[in-house]
Amino acid sequence: MGSWSLLVPEVVLLVGALLALFGERLPGGDSRVPYWGAGVSALAALAAINVAQVEDTLFDGMLAYDGGTAYARIAIALLTAVYLLWLGGRGMDGRPVSVATSLVLFSTLGGTFLVAANDLIVLYMSLELSTMPAY
Repeated sequence: MGSWSLLVPEVVLLVGALLALFGERLPGGDSRVPYWGAGVSALAALAAINVAQVEDTLFDGMLAYDGGTAYARIAIALLTAVYLLWLGGRGMDGRPVSVATSLVLFSTLGGTFLVAANDLIVLYMSLELSTMPAY
């Protein structure tokens, strides 16, 4: 398995977040976007489980993947899926839920990069991405 395959969970989250931005255009409209997002998070967790046994670094050591990173990525993705299922059942009282879903997925993407960060710049950028919904 190539080292680029370690980024599959992050790519899945990125594609899901970009699709959630255009949630009104997806089949089922805005109301099903959290469920799509939960599916994307669960898929990212499965991808992280698939590459959990690989210990490698990417980008000249800027990202380091080991056992602790693998478990944290799986936990982050599964907790995101649970939260998005809760958000889908609860709703947002008339506000568009697709924007909230995309922000949650972008924050999850930042969290998965945060646990793998092995460089100060990557740590800072992933921290910024994971706290983006706070703004």
